[in-house]
Amino acid sequence: CHAWGFRHASSGAPPRRLATENGAALQVAINRELLSSRDTLALCKTVDRHGGPGNLSLFNVVSGLHWLAKPSHIELEAIETARQLLLTLIGRLEGSIEEPEPLRGQVPLGWLSRGAWAAARLLSQQPLEAEARRLLLLVAVLVADRIEGADKRMLGRDISNLLWAFATAEVRHLPILDASSSTLGYLAPKLAPQDVTNIAWAMSRLDMADEAIAPVIDVAVSMVNRFEPAGLNAMLATIAHRYREVPSEKRPANVRNFLDAAAGRVASPEGADCARNRVAKLSWAFAALSHNTQGTFRKLVSFASSEGWATMLPRDLSAMAWSLATAGAELEAMEAIMVTSLPLVRHFDTQGIANLCWAVGHARVHGAFPFFTSVGNFVAPEVQKGTYTSRQLANMVWAFATAMCLDEVLADEVAKFVAARNSELRPMEASSLIWALASSGAGGSDAVRAYAETLLRQFCVPGALRGWEPQSVANALWSLAILKLHSLVVLKSGAAAIAAAGDTLSMHQAQWHLAWLGLRLEGSGAEQSSFDAAWLASCAAAAEERTTQHGLNLSSHCHDTVGLELQHVVGTGEVVKHEHMVHGCLMIDIALMDRGIAIEVDGPAHFVRLLRRRSSNNTQCDMVHCGSSQYKRRLLALSGWDVRSVQRDEWLRLARTADRRDCLRRLLAPSVQKK
Repeated sequence: CHAWGFRHASSGAPPRRLATENGAALQVAINRELLSSRDTLALCKTVDRHGGPGNLSLFNVVSGLHWLAKPSHIELEAIETARQLLLTLIGRLEGSIEEPEPLRGQVPLGWLSRGAWAAARLLSQQPLEAEARRLLLLVAVLVADRIEGADKRMLGRDISNLLWAFATAEVRHLPILDASSSTLGYLAPKLAPQDVTNIAWAMSRLDMADEAIAPVIDVAVSMVNRFEPAGLNAMLATIAHRYREVPSEKRPANVRNFLDAAAGRVASPEGADCARNRVAKLSWAFAALSHNTQGTFRKLVSFASSEGWATMLPRDLSAMAWSLATAGAELEAMEAIMVTSLPLVRHFDTQGIANLCWAVGHARVHGAFPFFTSVGNFVAPEVQKGTYTSRQLANMVWAFATAMCLDEVLADEVAKFVAARNSELRPMEASSLIWALASSGAGGSDAVRAYAETLLRQFCVPGALRGWEPQSVANALWSLAILKLHSLVVLKSGAAAIAAAGDTLSMHQAQWHLAWLGLRLEGSGAEQSSFDAAWLASCAAAAEERTTQHGLNLSSHCHDTVGLELQHVVGTGEVVKHEHMVHGCLMIDIALMDRGIAIEVDGPAHFVRLLRRRSSNNTQCDMVHCGSSQYKRRLLALSGWDVRSVQRDEWLRLARTADRRDCLRRLLAPSVQKK
């Protein structure tokens, strides 16, 4: 309880005026007491001792409020004092509470900006939210005209505090925002680096136009060497959050200028000081802004490795991994981050583990199977609890598939969870998820099929693919075909969506063609007359070109030796044809034309590592064919071919010619017996 009461002038009982000739001196003394308070409770006692906020000058009310707002949390006993200080300041500014020490002229802008700063800080204190927001709105009205008139007494710190306060409170008072923007040119010489950072952050948070933010970035470029390390990091982060979703070619030119200048600071002899304890944040900002100078990331990695990866918090390991993967930099460092993170998987937050998985998958880090095994074991039990968002789960499953591994339990849990929430995914994420489930060979469960059927039904709705990028459409159609889901309606809408984009790549047409071939061979059939002849021809040509190029790239010494030994086994009288094309897009590695046998020489790219099976009773090997290899075999079988497989690793273990030929005889035996 306080011994003083709070009274408005309009109540008929104005607060006691300080009846002393030394009123100004007394207020100065009170100010010293307030500022020397050792804690918030001591400050409250000082206010009580002088009769409450009503007996303090406006400057002392602002000082007391500013002091109370500095801590992140106010003790319960100080809440009422803070409330009365807020109300007193509001009343003084409105003219409803008398000032014990009359002002000469207007309230200084510096006082108003400090009051606004304090109010913004106090918004987080729920009991004070209403009064704090009321004060902010009042200050916004009072200062707009004075800022627009370029008050010569205005300092850079004043406008910095004001904009920071309004942005923190999300007060979008347009007159003051417009006035602040037009005044920055006048204030530029008066701005300190910290002011520049605060103003840029505030403008970005308030979604102000690029034209308003541009002068601030220009000032930042001119003073880049004056920023303290923390300020440089904060400025980079502000620009990154503002422009990370904007294509590089559409960003203001001065964004690139600041990025290059900041990279120069990092590369300078003082770079280690700039990066100390903030390597991950700097790396994230550079990567988010598509900085492609590998030297910058090498420098940051050297700083991080010298401090030790194990000294980083999980969130920083995740940010660092995402940054390096995005920039395509430092694969060796990615391996170190992955190894360091392995025992810490349970300590990452949900976005952190999703980003880390994405980074390890995207960078195709060597030796990642133990990492993904640990992630799958930890994440799968949490899926149905809603611990992770659909988008996070889609990114994780995509990472597993990109790393050529499959956790069937995790895949099923994610498919069940997302099936009821597919609307939460953006087109690219929905496409990536179905691609991951299909390409990793996860389609053998009811859960995965149910999710795929949900997606297929969605695609059957007219206009469902509107807004989808060609890549996402092509990936989705190809993936549904792998999962044995075919629809003429969806193929037609997919063709229209891909063709309408205008910048269609041959890869997208090739994927569409493979989905169309699947409908013809194992679906309900697709008459060529259902599609434009020129479109079909273009897609067929794209599929043939990509298959031919892919076959040439994968042709290997192993393939050659299998073919050589096979010819010895079957004799010179039988035709052995290499790289035989079927339907213009299915290439058989080695074809025995007379017998109708297709022999596939399967290297590592044909398999995924099965990390965990749905059934513990399943004892099959831990390497299984990936989805695209399974699909190719199905289509070849439907085309009359008997498909056999020679695994490269098994073949290379056979050192003797006799053993290799025996292997091939066993491979052909079923056909010989059948014949």
